[in-house]
Amino acid sequence: MSYHQGITWPWLLGIYSDSFLNIIKAEKNKTKKKELQKEYKEFAKKVEDTFYNEMYKNSTVGSISEIYDSNKPYEAKGTFAQAWSVAEVFRIIIKNHEEN
Repeated sequence: MSYHQGITWPWLLGIYSDSFLNIIKAEKNKTKKKELQKEYKEFAKKVEDTFYNEMYKNSTVGSISEIYDSNKPYEAKGTFAQAWSVAEVFRIIIKNHEEN
């Protein structure tokens, strides 16, 4: 698989998370805002669960890889411990726990 096409980069989850939170912040409709907040919490929980399993049950030896296949079985590729992947995933998890 091409390194820059068809690969999932975990560090991009941080940009997605920031964008999602900005949309929530800008939403004026209270009902829609609550729906978006619920969706964000589900997203953050899924990130936490996914990368918990990755760090403790898969091939990354307590870390998060640089890249992953975008198709099942979503195998880790590249370097097995990538600092910016770890940092962005942890930032999402910590932010979600701070808001609870």
